Amino acid sequence: MITGEALNRAVGQVLKAKFRLGLFEHPYMDESEADRWNACAEHRALAYEAACRSMVLLKNEHQTLPLSREVKRIALIGQDAAEARLGGYSGPGVDKVSILDGLKKKLAGKTEVIYEEGCRRVNPQWLPSRPMWLSWWLVLKKASSVIGGI
Repeated sequence: MITGEALNRAVGQVLKAKFRLGLFEHPYMDESEADRWNACAEHRALAYEAACRSMVLLKNEHQTLPLSREVKRIALIGQDAAEARLGGYSGPGVDKVSILDGLKKKLAGKTEVIYEEGCRRVNPQWLPSRPMWLSWWLVLKKASSVIGGI
């Protein structure tokens, strides 16, 4: 349970950031400027560079990464692999690529990418259409390598 104090602190931080950005003085944007700058090549290149430089591998047991070129099949399990979710206040995004689509494109003709939805992001009382263990078993049976927890 989130306390009122924690909620107030979080909301306060958001409001402070909006104040510093001047969003209370100038709450509306110039639409022509938004169209000009939204997803411009310069910003996309900078975002790509920032993403590349900010990735950190925290744990690599058994030297799983980088993947061996000998891997013939990979299983991706979980809705987040198939959905290009940006989160937070990101907006809808432009030319988003999911983990699943990115791997399929990168590994096309070399490695089979198998996808299974796995457990869903819904109320736990709503059961999947088939037993969860069966979904996982079917995918694991097909795959020689598994990337899980996505």
